[in-house]
Amino acid sequence: MSVDFPKEFGGFYVFLAARSSPLMRHGSDTNTPTLQNTVELISAELMLDDTVTSYLAVIFMGVVLGILGGGGSVLTVPILVYLCKVEPILASSYSLWIVSFASLFGAFRYALNYKLPYDLILIFGAPSVLGVVLARAVLLPNIPDEIANVAGTDLTKDLLILLLFALLMIAAGAALIYQKDHPENHKFSIADKDSSKKIKVLPLILEGIFTGVITGLVGAGGGFMIVPVLVILVGLPMKMAVGTSLAIISLKSFSGILADATFWQNANWQFLIQFTIAAVIGILLGSLLANKLPARRLKVGFGWFVLSLGIYILIKELVLSRYS
Repeated sequence: MSVDFPKEFGGFYVFLAARSSPLMRHGSDTNTPTLQNTVELISAELMLDDTVTSYLAVIFMGVVLGILGGGGSVLTVPILVYLCKVEPILASSYSLWIVSFASLFGAFRYALNYKLPYDLILIFGAPSVLGVVLARAVLLPNIPDEIANVAGTDLTKDLLILLLFALLMIAAGAALIYQKDHPENHKFSIADKDSSKKIKVLPLILEGIFTGVITGLVGAGGGFMIVPVLVILVGLPMKMAVGTSLAIISLKSFSGILADATFWQNANWQFLIQFTIAAVIGILLGSLLANKLPARRLKVGFGWFVLSLGIYILIKELVLSRYS
């Protein structure tokens, strides 16, 4: 399935048609708009809301990703599924594309101001690429479309992806809320034998594989898991950890796209390019605002938002869907 953009903007065409009609311009014989025309105009404007809201939501996702280095990308799949009506599996593919390019621009922006540890990006990023490819090329294609019937609910592949994503959002929200600010250790080089914090490579490799599999299955960048590891385990300064996380997210997300045959067969390029531009605008804004906003308050507030949205998705898919 691909998104048909003319349908997304159908309300705009109706709006123009209504505005150009004689009745809309002159109303009835008393030169006042009829109730029917007013209702048509309001309906046409409401049809635009989903499109406008989608773009604003993607920009917001980019802003959060640019400031925190993670967390924002968990919004991409819900935006695509619930606002743009994209099927969950394809939405996870679209999310990988959008997040990969948005993160790349964000990482480049941070690289201009900080010397990013490319050795660390390679050590963490390579295993995460392996995890993404494993999930996208092996695990996901082998999940059956109809999995089981659980307590009267048909567990389908699409529903499984949404449920996994909701659980990931709950975990991400809780992590954002309860994560403490850790002191920064500026001695971070893996090659530095005198570093006050000895870097253990094996945990980085295992964490990379794990976040890669999560990214491959649900289409989220996993930055909320990467940034704490870089700060606590490696000792990176927070701003450098954000830039490093964005580079890793971009690397593994794009590798997931390359391993996803479904994406290349069904991609709607006009839709993707426009959404990607919106996400890039957001992430560049976020990187500019990173030093001007209270990151801790933003992180906690956004954490509660993501946590609530994850719970809502669980309720919607498991409870409310039975009555729709």
